[in-house]
Amino acid sequence: MKRHRYYLLNRPPGVACQPKGDVAREVWFPPKPMPGQEDRRVLGWVEYDHALTHEEIWQWELAPADIGEQANHVFWMETRGDDDPDWLKNDYMSQPANDLMRLYQECDDHLAWAALFLKGIIST
Repeated sequence: MKRHRYYLLNRPPGVACQPKGDVAREVWFPPKPMPGQEDRRVLGWVEYDHALTHEEIWQWELAPADIGEQANHVFWMETRGDDDPDWLKNDYMSQPANDLMRLYQECDDHLAWAALFLKGIIST
């Protein structure tokens, strides 16, 4: 039976760190280069008796070990916006990024106001 291996990109394998049902796992701490992509560091791998869905791979922040499965997943990621153009904006991970960008924008506005005030262009 073929096993499907997935590398963990943002956390080591453990309880509630990957989909249930894995048949083998290995923790890499400190992180090691991902085989075939030496510039990408990963925290371990998990194996399953079945292939995970693209949604599972994406939601659990995994990277398929099989190059064909990687290419298929990248294609899925690139084309999923065809059905929902705002998918990335609506993504569960984008809310913290949006909040951070809003804070940066507010800081820029305050800094711009302070600079204009200090230059005497505006007054209180």
